[in-house]
Amino acid sequence: MAIIEQISYECTKTAAFSSWLKCILAPTTTEPSTTTEASTTTEPSTTTEASTTTQPSTTTEASTITQPSTTTKILPEMSHYHMDPEMGNIHAIKIPHEEDIGSFRSYSKTRQAKTAFNHGVKFYRNRDFPAAIKHFEDYRDIATKTSNEEQKQLACTNLGCSYYGLGKYEKAIEYHKISLKIAKQRADKFGERCAYTNLGVAHEQLARLKEALEYHEESLRIVKDIGDKKGEGMCYCDISNVLFKMGNLQKAFEYAQDALDIAVEIGDIRGEGRALGSLGNASNMLGKPEDAEKKLLRQLHIAWELSDSYSEIAAYRDLAGSHFTRGKPRFERTNHKLLEISKNKHIKAEATSNLGSNCLSYGQFNKAIEHQQRALAAAKELGDRRLEGTVKRNFGMCYQHVGKHTAAKSYFTEFLQIAKEIEDKIAEADAHQRLGDICYIQGKEDEAIKHYESSLKIAESTGCKQQEARAFGGLGKCYERKEKYEDAMKNHEKDLEISLEIKDKVGESRARQNKGDVFLFGKKYDKAQKQFQRSLQIAKELDDKQGEAVTCLTLGICCHHLSMQFKEAVDEANALAAMKQSEDYFLESIKCNEWLFHNLGEEFEDAFKVSIVDTYIHTYQLLIGKYIATDETGPEETLLVSEKTRGRALEDLLKQKYGLQRNPSKDFLFPSDIKGEVLLPQSSCLLFYSKFLIPRSKPGDIISGIGTWVLDSERKTHFDGKKITELSLADDKDSTLDTLVDKAYKTMSVRGATECEDRSMGRNAYDFKEEEIEEDYLEVLYDALITPVEDKLTGDEIIIIPDGPLFKVPFSALRNPRTNNYLSENKPIRLAPSLTTLKILREPNSIKSRGQVKGALIIGDPDVTGERMYKGEKRNFASLPNARKEAKSIAKVLGVTPLTGPQATKQTIKTRLRTRDVAVVHFAAHGDAERGEIVLSPDIDQLEAGRVPDENDYLLTINEVQEIGLRAKLVVLSCCHSGRGEIKSEGVVGMSRAFFAAGALAVVASLWAVDDLGTRVFMEKFYGHLKRGEKASVSLQQAMKEMRDIERYSRPMYWAPFFLIGEDVTIDV
Repeated sequence: MAIIEQISYECTKTAAFSSWLKCILAPTTTEPSTTTEASTTTEPSTTTEASTTTQPSTTTEASTITQPSTTTKILPEMSHYHMDPEMGNIHAIKIPHEEDIGSFRSYSKTRQAKTAFNHGVKFYRNRDFPAAIKHFEDYRDIATKTSNEEQKQLACTNLGCSYYGLGKYEKAIEYHKISLKIAKQRADKFGERCAYTNLGVAHEQLARLKEALEYHEESLRIVKDIGDKKGEGMCYCDISNVLFKMGNLQKAFEYAQDALDIAVEIGDIRGEGRALGSLGNASNMLGKPEDAEKKLLRQLHIAWELSDSYSEIAAYRDLAGSHFTRGKPRFERTNHKLLEISKNKHIKAEATSNLGSNCLSYGQFNKAIEHQQRALAAAKELGDRRLEGTVKRNFGMCYQHVGKHTAAKSYFTEFLQIAKEIEDKIAEADAHQRLGDICYIQGKEDEAIKHYESSLKIAESTGCKQQEARAFGGLGKCYERKEKYEDAMKNHEKDLEISLEIKDKVGESRARQNKGDVFLFGKKYDKAQKQFQRSLQIAKELDDKQGEAVTCLTLGICCHHLSMQFKEAVDEANALAAMKQSEDYFLESIKCNEWLFHNLGEEFEDAFKVSIVDTYIHTYQLLIGKYIATDETGPEETLLVSEKTRGRALEDLLKQKYGLQRNPSKDFLFPSDIKGEVLLPQSSCLLFYSKFLIPRSKPGDIISGIGTWVLDSERKTHFDGKKITELSLADDKDSTLDTLVDKAYKTMSVRGATECEDRSMGRNAYDFKEEEIEEDYLEVLYDALITPVEDKLTGDEIIIIPDGPLFKVPFSALRNPRTNNYLSENKPIRLAPSLTTLKILREPNSIKSRGQVKGALIIGDPDVTGERMYKGEKRNFASLPNARKEAKSIAKVLGVTPLTGPQATKQTIKTRLRTRDVAVVHFAAHGDAERGEIVLSPDIDQLEAGRVPDENDYLLTINEVQEIGLRAKLVVLSCCHSGRGEIKSEGVVGMSRAFFAAGALAVVASLWAVDDLGTRVFMEKFYGHLKRGEKASVSLQQAMKEMRDIERYSRPMYWAPFFLIGEDVTIDV
């Protein structure tokens, strides 16, 4: 949870700020007052330069401050009160005039003490702690020489606080212990209380929570003994903070309530604000966000009433923690307010990191990273290792959120290293927990167990109950996966026990969900169902849609197994009822996830929407499997359910672009569409693939299969789903669909020697080990994917909608083992992401938006001379002379002038893409298929400026392409691996999807790198047919045929990677 975890977990309350460094008291001439925090009278001394008579008030705000004796001769002037949420409450000295530090040694001891103390305070307030320490050491040395124990006590207190400011907590403790010892010798109860509180705060920072609690309890005992009600309230807040860190939320709430009662009783409005902050944070973590917000808003209003900017900042920081759970817009506004009103660089960096976390919750991954980068730079500038570690953690959370687990693990490892370096045990435990989670996701259970055990050990030693519960939960999941169910249950029981003890609803839900999983694997379905239902109830109470979705999914699986159990017992009625309940839970899970998807809003990045769909795609697949297994629905209805797993993020963008209906409560595609010509031209047929899942009798064991639907030219729907096992070879147990596709690539010698420029921006996607291929896997794939429905593929054209890894299949090269003919020999082939996308592209709005576009924009070998910044580092890109030849050759076929070298600037190309004079766009340049980026030339004037071009100068990104509002009908991407992005639920990612989503009606791309000369020959033939007015699918088919007729290029590796996705367009140049 970004820095918000730190705010709510590391003394977010105003009282915490009061306790962090309650240190520096300007020796004052003050008489006690029972009604003010700093009412004073000054009595001059006749025997000293500046003698003071100071008597503490029993209600003084700075109740942890060490005060000098009434005979101390330091300052004749009154101090003023200053509250800093970063440094605590300080009675800061008004320095009457600057002393000449160079002549310091010539002063009398009294004057030397005065100068040393004043300068120490000045540097301390400016957060120049090394300089402050130097002057406080001088002050201490003088006190030692003059045998003034009271001044020595004050010096040690201030030195401890200064070392605290440097993050050197052990050194701070050392000095506070000396201060405590002197205070006890002097019978100075007030000084004792000060030392105990400062020791408690320092131990908190070292995550020694048990010791911290003991010190604060000692401080509480003293203020009760001396009858200091205001101090008692402050101590209650301090204790509440520690209990909050320990995860004992209910006790933390109770102590904060005691603090509030005292503040109201004695009319301490500042104390009331402090207590409300503590109560609000505890309420938020107890699952009462509305109650928390009310308390925290009252805290803010009190700060306004007091005209106290520092209390206002503290209140906003507390509100940031509350608003993280209450709503993203509120959270964003609160942190923007912190940036506006705070002058503290640390708080600004913290708020910036919080805004990054907020961007992530909006799905704005790139913006989230930008905010974290700024926060990290600020943390390094400040030398704040604690903040740096927190930001590193937030980077890890960003990458984990979008499934980049290797990058996330790297950042969490850095977070762990920093936590160890600064001896922050709570952060260390958190880092181990997060690393355990990543290892678990990666299937490294043994490594995960080590991290969870480390986290548990630290949590137990510090008394952090919440972290302890999380660690038990992680261990339980690992043992569950290792099929050690007894050990798993023991750990989940401990997780539940602790969560109930500290009234942690989120933890209780987690533990019950995990216990249900163990019962499920043990075939104790009734017990599992009860745990899942309680977890679901909590998710609804907390309005946790994602939690609801997950729990409904597991309940659906549980009921499915329960149905099978009833069926084995020949209890048909209960079997049917349980199966119906299973379907209802699946539908409810889908409903929750649909809500999440549609409520992401337009501001969410497209890539994030893809990742959201991926998280619940298997729920649809289970539902499809249920329909296929029970044969309850017709092929059209099941097809429409399968369709909902496709192209969701892409469809959302296209609907937005063309002003089509985007109401999540209504369907866009209907059964009647399948029968009509809304989706397909009359002469075309459709081949639709969808993966489905069916739970087996053994819990956790799931059958996966590929369902195949055919919509023939007469609009009849056919279904083949007899093979419900994963595509594989009988003699190859490790032959999944992915490996079959990879072996097909090897069959074609895709990795073989080719004269090809590396136009990618990374390493080649397929890096196979040499091995002998004994079987033609192109024929194996033909038999698996085409043969079962071959006789249904009537019509002049085949439109294929693949699923997942099937987008990597070179369908044009699949070969019939009986006729030796390639699939593309008989019919032109094109792909589509989904049925809905086909409908959108054939909508009148989509066609109308094109207008009468004509012309061509051919880009080849943009100028990449010299260094440029890429991903924060200087990099050189190689020139692509063959890409330039390709562009010139195509331009000659079309009769246009290509943009090459320095003419192919980013700004020029962006301008051309917006115009109506471009019907086709061709890119032959460096590209990153995963990130959807193309390297272009920076503008000449930027190059002349003498600076190294950054990414904004030359890199055309996926977001920019979508913002342009592309009007071209066809985009051709001649970049190595340009069509081969990571295959997720969307299937089509990488640059092909980026341009399709940006508005192109069709995209041609390639699945692997092709010989440069072969690519040029292929493109000449393809564009030749387009120039003659032929459709894109036919042009592609004919170019493949003509390539096969050339002996040098007859093998599939030269012509098979090219594919067309989208509409079957024609172009007018």
